[in-house]
Amino acid sequence: MKLVSSKTVVAVALAALLLVGAAAPLFAQSAQGDQARPAKAHHQMDPAKVAARLAETYGISQDTVLARLNSGTGAKDVHAAAFLAKASGKTFDEVLDLKKSDNTWKDVAKTLGVTREQMKATRQAMTADRLSAKLGFDRDTALNLLDQGYRSHDIAMAGLLAENTGKTPASILDMKKINNTWRDVASSLGVSNDTLKQDMKKLHEAFGGFGHGGHRGHHFVKTAK
Repeated sequence: MKLVSSKTVVAVALAALLLVGAAAPLFAQSAQGDQARPAKAHHQMDPAKVAARLAETYGISQDTVLARLNSGTGAKDVHAAAFLAKASGKTFDEVLDLKKSDNTWKDVAKTLGVTREQMKATRQAMTADRLSAKLGFDRDTALNLLDQGYRSHDIAMAGLLAENTGKTPASILDMKKINNTWRDVASSLGVSNDTLKQDMKKLHEAFGGFGHGGHRGHHFVKTAK
């Protein structure tokens, strides 16, 4: 089974966070590699907000995450540990304690036996959970579409348009081509521009910037391989 580079571990973790509504500044600052970032790079981040987001996303203790951040653990390491804990079934503390100054996240993933395939499955399961919780999308349907290679943003849009038209998300996804837009698809389905705007608002409220750029997490997973 394939193991992945340390940059891929972090990129997949951050992709998962982006897809479930994590803050873009954290994503941008944390995709730089295994070396600890200078304290200055983190001065704009609120540890309490980071801890709250991770607690919601991964079901881990907010106090535990906050204690690690306040003790000097970088956001990148906290994010990667939370994701690998999810993928491996270990606790957040167990995973983070495996990361030392003389090893990388690739080493940690190897120690845990976490493969690229497991990381992908974890990311997709988290995305399906979020689509279900925030938009009422059937989780199994979302997982099936993700397994087929559809982007989370497109699945969400198809699901919302399906609610307005009575069609299936899969049939609507078939209408989305490389040379048209979701506005074009909505128009061909008879969905008004006002209704489309309301759908986009739902996406934005559920996922932050996800509704306007949900492909970015997928992009980083692919380019980090």
